[in-house]
Amino acid sequence: MSDKNFHVRWDSAALASLRARIQSFEWPREIADSGWRYGL
Repeated sequence: MSDKNFHVRWDSAALASLRARIQSFEWPREIADSGWRYGL
């Protein structure tokens, strides 16, 4: 692996789309009486 500097170029429209999708994500509801059976 090289220690040279690198730059990541982001398309502003793609970044805006990603932010919108993250903000609108709906987490699944907790399964009743499951405790730790299914993990986090």
